[in-house]
Amino acid sequence: MRRTVLIFALLAGTAWAQAVLSTTPVGWQLTNVPGPNPTICKYNGVSKVDVTDLQSEGTAVAVEAKYGGGTWVNWAKGQSTRLQHLGFNAAGQYPYEYAAVYPSGGIPFVPTYGLSGYAMQDWAHNGIGAYRLKDIGYLPSPSGMKCGSSYGLGQEVDPYDTNAQTAFTDYLTHDFISGWNFHNSIIVIPDEADFLAGIDQCCNPNNAHPDYGLLIASSNPSVAHSAANKSIDSISGNPPFTTVAVSGGTVTYTGSGSSLAVCASNACVGLTFTFAGFSNGGNNVAVVATASTATTVVGTFVAQVNESGASAHATETYIYTDHSLYAKINLCNALQTEYGTVAAWNSAWGGTSFTTFGTSDAGGLTGIANGTYNSWGTGTGCLDENGTHLIVSGFNCSGTTGNGPQQNQAWSSPAQIQTDIDAALASLAGKYSSEVITGWNSACGAFCPPVGIPVYDGPANGSASVYAAMAAASPAPAFFWIAPTKYNTTGAFIGRVQSIINNDGGLPVIVANYFRATPDSFINTPCDSFAGIDCVSTQSSRGSNYQTVDIGSLRLTNPFGKYAVIGFEHWSLYDNQGADFGLFTPNDNGYDGSQATTLSGTPAACLTNHAYTAPSQCTDSNGNYESLRVASCSSAASGTIWPSTSTANFQLQTVDGTCKWYDVSPNGAYPLVAEASNWGPSLGAIADSNATLTCDPPATTSVGLTPLVAQ
Repeated sequence: MRRTVLIFALLAGTAWAQAVLSTTPVGWQLTNVPGPNPTICKYNGVSKVDVTDLQSEGTAVAVEAKYGGGTWVNWAKGQSTRLQHLGFNAAGQYPYEYAAVYPSGGIPFVPTYGLSGYAMQDWAHNGIGAYRLKDIGYLPSPSGMKCGSSYGLGQEVDPYDTNAQTAFTDYLTHDFISGWNFHNSIIVIPDEADFLAGIDQCCNPNNAHPDYGLLIASSNPSVAHSAANKSIDSISGNPPFTTVAVSGGTVTYTGSGSSLAVCASNACVGLTFTFAGFSNGGNNVAVVATASTATTVVGTFVAQVNESGASAHATETYIYTDHSLYAKINLCNALQTEYGTVAAWNSAWGGTSFTTFGTSDAGGLTGIANGTYNSWGTGTGCLDENGTHLIVSGFNCSGTTGNGPQQNQAWSSPAQIQTDIDAALASLAGKYSSEVITGWNSACGAFCPPVGIPVYDGPANGSASVYAAMAAASPAPAFFWIAPTKYNTTGAFIGRVQSIINNDGGLPVIVANYFRATPDSFINTPCDSFAGIDCVSTQSSRGSNYQTVDIGSLRLTNPFGKYAVIGFEHWSLYDNQGADFGLFTPNDNGYDGSQATTLSGTPAACLTNHAYTAPSQCTDSNGNYESLRVASCSSAASGTIWPSTSTANFQLQTVDGTCKWYDVSPNGAYPLVAEASNWGPSLGAIADSNATLTCDPPATTSVGLTPLVAQ
């Protein structure tokens, strides 16, 4: 859920740097970047430089106190210093607390937003909307569709909805743009890839999403209502008071000691609620909207519910005033444009017997819109299709990974059926992207850092490439943020990056990873069953995979001969979501093999000419606590130059003979917290990998660079 970020007041007359993604003779680099590095050859960010994961693990108070307490400003300074010494140059996606208390001279951050999610909500977000764009991934009647019960679905907004552009522009202009100080940003990601399930993960062997082109072509074109089972606590307000919208003028709420305060509103016309399942029982309270309310609204009002003592929540659905699934209508229109006649279409599709590119239902498009339509699966038009005439007989509905037919499977015969349908999905991606970038350009005005679209591992082959379609749309994003992590080998991961940049319209990419070693971590649970190399058994293996993937992807070139990888991002700073995503534990200890361990108290003095094995910590001659980042070594007999006691040296590496140490507590200022067990090392390998992220050969400079016109 989006957290509120401070809105920053900008001083009149202040000169602000605006990051620019610029072309070089051999690729791209970022110039005019705010913060300590005005020119960055390779973006290298860490996601979620934030404190919510500390709060969820109950360690936030202790970590805040570690950096001085009373404010998170010193923590933010520490993270900027620490990450730079590890070879990172940006706080990546979701840097809420870091951005809110941004330290002077700190590394820049990446403003992030959940645009599609807000646009699909049934309720207003921060007073904007509700726009209620349809979710393509919601199937009201999966049993009526061939393979319907096999689809494992996530959300995907319908960009052909009639108010999609209005919604995107409104949210970006009046919410996103006011929530961040873009003058301290390096790039911008205006949407969340988890809301793009239809285009963002097509092809991995472990947890690929189904083919959403097929899903659209098989769906009922008339969708009566939104998905149910959304907790009313998500609508607005904080428990025990929650604002909910109710249609029909009456609601019955059961709950001990509960009350309803009624106000009139026309913001949620069409919402229906069912209140049920409250364990404490109590009185049934019926409240009716009357003329005495502030505004007279026929048939709807908003109820504020006191849920104290209640153990369950209401569910709701929004009854659409226009039931049309515009994504399917557009797909059928595209087929008409391609083939011209029904006869030519049927011939190309191997002798199908469609009679119209529309619907054979007597009500036509009007019936689809008003809900009287009744020909899905029985009619003979394109809009009536439920998958029966699309999926070849005998096809295993589970697909390769159990989520339904995938785009990298041959589910049709002839192949032209799948070719046309998957091209339509690519067109949908282009439509979506152009609307997002149009909205962003309207919102950002004259100050527009480079904007990217996050698509983890989308279709990238021929006419089905969602990347090529987005690059060809106008306006286009400046880059793509990709993360093809659920593959079984590092070679397959790197190969997938190459496949994407081979057919992404010539745009550069940032390669992200979600690498974790959950069994060897603070979380200490097994890897999930559908993991590939994204979850391994040891921190050492995680560090090795990180290093292999980044170094192997760094110099990949696109068909135009350009080095297409402009940077990397790791999710995330701290362990979260029940998995070891973090570079650091929720106790703020790094996975270097010695810090995230059971060692406690003030370390003994660092010794000369001494054999060390991990885990080891020592106090150097200046009073800094040092953490060993190698498995074993011998310290120098003399001559080791330890860092000064300044916090500017936090996480600085010192070479001491064959030993390598991290300054994890300058002058002992940052108390160390022991872990429940000794966790392995990944941080050193990650830092070594980061050190290789140099400019593309031949070396480029900021002289003579041409701004990339892609926004």
